Amino acid sequence: MKSNTNTKFKPGQSGNPKGRPRGAKNRNTVELKEAISTIIDDELKKAQKYLTQISPKERLDFIVRLLPYILPKISQIEHSAIIEEKPNYDYSKFSLEALEDMENSLEADGNFNYDKLSDETLEEIAEFSI
Repeated sequence: MKSNTNTKFKPGQSGNPKGRPRGAKNRNTVELKEAISTIIDDELKKAQKYLTQISPKERLDFIVRLLPYILPKISQIEHSAIIEEKPNYDYSKFSLEALEDMENSLEADGNFNYDKLSDETLEEIAEFSI
């Protein structure tokens, strides 16, 4: 979309130079926020007293309802990786224990289940990978 160049004002120039400065808050909004903040502060002071007067179930329900306003929402992070090729190993350098450990951790697809490998075997894999 093309901007209109037939205007009285140059870019960055205001039509009302004595007007509200850029970034200044609206006075009504500031006053409203202060009023709401005062009300909430007063009610929170009373809430402690009221919480002791209700049943534990109602107290827990109250707290659970407040959590979304206190804690940030947790979102799930999707992670995926594309592995182009399988790593190659020079198996002649591995110890017999490491080879047995690898054999026991093989999955049906021919890959190792690294969670089943011992720390010693993992160290050898890192050392002898080609």
